[in-house]
Parts: sequence; C-alpha cells; structure tokens
Amino acid sequence: MALTCTFNRWGTLLAVGCNDGRIVIWDFLTRGIAKIISAHIHPVCSLCWSRDGHKLVSASTDNIVSQWDVLSGDCDQRFRFPSPILKVQYHPRDQNRVLVCPMKSAPVMLTLSDSKHVVLPVDDDSDLNVVASFDRRGEYIYTGNAKGKILVLKTDTQDLVASFRVTTGTSNTTAIKSIEFARKGSCFLINTADRIIRVYDGREILTCGRDGEPEPMQKLQDLVNRTPWKKCCFSGDGEYIVAGSARQHALYIWEKSIGNLVKILHGTRGELLLDVAVRNPPAPPQPLGIPVAIPDSLTKGFFLFCFVCVFWFGFVSARRQWHPVRPIIASISSGVVSIWAQNQVENWSAFAPDFKELDENVEYEERESEFDIEDEDKSEPEQTGADAAEDEEVDVTSVDPIAAFCSRCQALELINTDPETP
Repeated sequence: MALTCTFNRWGTLLAVGCNDGRIVIWDFLTRGIAKIISAHIHPVCSLCWSRDGHKLVSASTDNIVSQWDVLSGDCDQRFRFPSPILKVQYHPRDQNRVLVCPMKSAPVMLTLSDSKHVVLPVDDDSDLNVVASFDRRGEYIYTGNAKGKILVLKTDTQDLVASFRVTTGTSNTTAIKSIEFARKGSCFLINTADRIIRVYDGREILTCGRDGEPEPMQKLQDLVNRTPWKKCCFSGDGEYIVAGSARQHALYIWEKSIGNLVKILHGTRGELLLDVAVRNPPAPPQPLGIPVAIPDSLTKGFFLFCFVCVFWFGFVSARRQWHPVRPIIASISSGVVSIWAQNQVENWSAFAPDFKELDENVEYEERESEFDIEDEDKSEPEQTGADAAEDEEVDVTSVDPIAAFCSRCQALELINTDPETP
C-alpha cells in the first residue's frame, strides 16, 4: 500500500513509498513502473529527490534514513536515529546536505560526504515537536514548534536571523504542523492546528527580524466544515495552493493572489487522505473523469488513475504533491495513488482547416485519380491571354537604352553593349 509520494524536479518520475518498505518509481512518459527499490523493512514515511534526480533519500518508521542511487537501486549511505522520522529533505542547491526532522527531537542537518550532523537550535528545549524546511534556495531553514513559534536560521552558520509567532484572533498560539515553500517566488505557507493555512512573503519575514509581527498575505480555510488539513503545497508556478482534507479524500484548491477557493476535488467517499503531490498548472479544472484501476502484481496495492478535467496542478492525496511542470496532482488515499490531470481535447481542425469530425464512421468513396501524383486523364487547356504570358521567359540581365536620354552617337554605341557581341 502506498503511504507517501513525491515528484522529481521535472515531473517525469513519481516516487511512491509503500508500507512494506519498498519504493516504487513510476515513469510518466511510459506510464509504467520504472524501478522498484527494496529500501526498508518497515513502512516508508518520507521521500525526497535530489536536484539532479540521480539520488533519492528515504526515511522509514524503523528510524533509518537512507540515500539511494536511482539508476542502480543501491544504497549509498544509511543513518540510524533514536526516534521515528517525520520528514527528510535535500538541500535545494546542495545534495550533499539533508534536513531530517525526527519525532520528539530537534531537527538535524546531515552532511553526507563526511557523515557529520548538526542539531539545529530550537526556541524551547522542552518543546521538541518541531517541523523544519529549507527555503526555495536553501539559504535559510525555517523551523516551527507546537507553540506557534517560527525561527529562521542561516543554513551555513545556524544563526538566528528572524523569528515570529503565529497567533489566532484571541492572541493564543497554535501548533505548527508543516511549512511548505513555493518553487517560484518568495512565498511560503504554514499549516497550523487551528485549521488555517497562512501564506507569508519570505522577504517580509527577513525584514521584520527577530520577534517580528508579520501579517500573512492570505488566510485559507474551510469556514463551513472547519476542515483540518493533512498536507498542503503550492502549484508548480506558485500561483495556486492545494490542501488535502484530513477527514476525507478531498482536495481544495485556492488562488494565492486573491485567496478565493477555485475548486474542490472529491475522491472516493469514505477514504482518508494520506499525501498529496503536485506537478504544475495550466487552467482551472472541470471534474470529468473515468477512474481506471491498474492492478500491479509487483505491489500490494494498485495505482488508480483518475484522469479528470482539473487544473494545471498535480498533487497526491493522503499525501499529495503538485507536478512541477505539467497540470497534474497526485494524492494517496487508502494505499491507492490517484492522478488528477486536465482533460486534453484535440482540435484537429487547427492542423488541417478542411478536417471534419464525424459523429460516426461513414464509408468513403475514393475517386479514381484522387491520390495520383499526376492525373493522366486530365486534358491540358489551351493557354490564352495572361496565362500564356506567364510562360514566356523574361530577360532580367539585359539593359535596354532609353532613347530619350541618348544622342545619335550614343545610340549607335549602345547597340554594341551586349556582352555577347564580339
């Protein structure tokens, strides 16, 4: 059964972590399984691709973090932690560094080349329910704890450069569940326990400095059902935000600039969402969709592909992810990966203006000389007037003298200006 998934940088491969410890890599070009890695004994709980797509780091509930060579499937390095791992993430620009968020422990930054690690500073040593994430370029690390405190640390030195507290309307704090950054721009979102998704501008956070009071750009929530969010992420261009419900297999999509809810995508009733992954956006969706179940004897679960007229995004339920390039969302629910994509309608008349679409097949009667290169039976019509003049050869090299500008002697000389004349 699938538990977590993530797209590579280009969206050509989708890595899926299963409850039996295997990592299944799905190829979007061939629409088939490209690789199966027997990575762990216990369930895989987090995955992350390196920037070049050649490496994959995974974490499982057996407290082990491993780096894998995607092509060969070999394990390059393995690290054991004292507690289960919540999240692993490669540095966006340096795949030699990995950010690890253990449960009940402070975040750790691993250096793979020398197997060294650095424990990141936290706001309160007694509160170890800390989540962390690199920013878009990896210059800073953002951490958040159960008391709503956000710390911004310089990646190289781990120095504190900015901090603020996420508060509710009554000035009470709320726990930070996750921090996600957009692939483009400086925006990031914070998913909190008060069921509100807050969107901030990273540049404003750095300007406010320590103990600042920045205002979120947007506050996104389900005011009717008060839905808690399992996972949130941005679209590939950063203009949309998708969030998966923790109560059911439902995906909510907002437009970041104005904060309006654009679409709600409903999966199978009664299922719970585990993860969401997004690929990238094209245009708002109209759910259509024919689910196609593809059983796979190589995995305990199966991939359910629902090609739906949706957005320019790609994401995954239960765990969800937005496709970085194409309008695809991947979601995981009940061990099944659902792919949501825009319904493509081919407009053949754009390629051939005379092309006509038929509601049903009709029998076509071919004319005798329709596909002949030359029509042997066609008679050549006599050319007259302008048509005949078009076939005459035109002399474009000779220059005729203009009699009005020539004297009698010049006129006689010009008679012999033809280069062919001896």
